[in-house]
Amino acid sequence: MTDTAPALKSKKVAWVLWLFLGLFFGAHRIYLNRMGSGLAIMSLGFFTFILSFLAVGLYVFIILGIVWIIEGIRLNKLVDLENAFILNGGYDQED
Repeated sequence: MTDTAPALKSKKVAWVLWLFLGLFFGAHRIYLNRMGSGLAIMSLGFFTFILSFLAVGLYVFIILGIVWIIEGIRLNKLVDLENAFILNGGYDQED
């Protein structure tokens, strides 16, 4: 790889972030430059901790768990999409 080549995202790093920090912090989303959804997951994780003493916290935790599983199913595709975005120069090239 040359100095001018773009830095592509690693699937291994994305998987490790998803496994250990994805459920409550959305770290895999932030790593893949999807700040909005990463911050939304982080906010839900924060509210899960705050509301954990109420029954509502359980429902938010269940929602986070479902999102976490769906993210695991889609993770390779998300990394491929981000790498294609990087290789296209940060925008979709038209024919």
